[in-house]
Amino acid sequence: MAGDDGGVSVVVLVAVLAVLLLINLLNHRWRTHWYLRTCVVGAAIILAIGLASGLSWDELGLGRSSLLRGALWGAGTIALVFAIYLIGLSIPSTRRFFEDDRLSGRTGSVVAKHALVEVPLGTVLLEETAFRAVIYADVLLASGTVMAVAVSSLVFGVWHVLPAITWHESNVGIAESLGERHERARGIVVLVSVVGTTVAGVIFCMLRIWSDSLLAPMAFHWAINGLGLFFVWWLRRR
Repeated sequence: MAGDDGGVSVVVLVAVLAVLLLINLLNHRWRTHWYLRTCVVGAAIILAIGLASGLSWDELGLGRSSLLRGALWGAGTIALVFAIYLIGLSIPSTRRFFEDDRLSGRTGSVVAKHALVEVPLGTVLLEETAFRAVIYADVLLASGTVMAVAVSSLVFGVWHVLPAITWHESNVGIAESLGERHERARGIVVLVSVVGTTVAGVIFCMLRIWSDSLLAPMAFHWAINGLGLFFVWWLRRR
């Protein structure tokens, strides 16, 4: 399916988007309890699509030569996120945004399982494989870096529409700011979520470029989600 210029056919991009749509509906509408298995299987299918299309491990950001560099970049991003979260918790005006009802009553072992298993093997593995590996490499070879970053990040933003619809109802800080169940509040949260995750997607792509490895955005992504869970749980315990 590779084109004469080394680019990957649009068919590959459409196939990946179709798989992502199915996964999104399964995770947030049809089979929410299948989350981990759906993400793992989905990531494997998307990676297989990329490899079958002719993309190499290096082009996907998974080449051996860049693994160490990616790991070092990743360690740095984890330390940075940890420091930012500590600062956020130390400021009263931002601390309330860590008050998330979804962790209400959860034990430390449950939170640890979610942060150390479901986030890296579910959320991070699927999203980085799809958006920063296959989609990014697909568009990069066909249309260049700017277009690859733009397409990957925009699709990543749209991917977060469904989970954002009910997010404002579980987060105390957001609910207090916008109103717990107001339709306008829901619309604002969805819009902010899409814009925010699109910007995050650009940052993830830049880490992918600077490190020449998928490990860097994977580590950063896990730090934001996984460390965030630990900090939210710790705050609720207090």
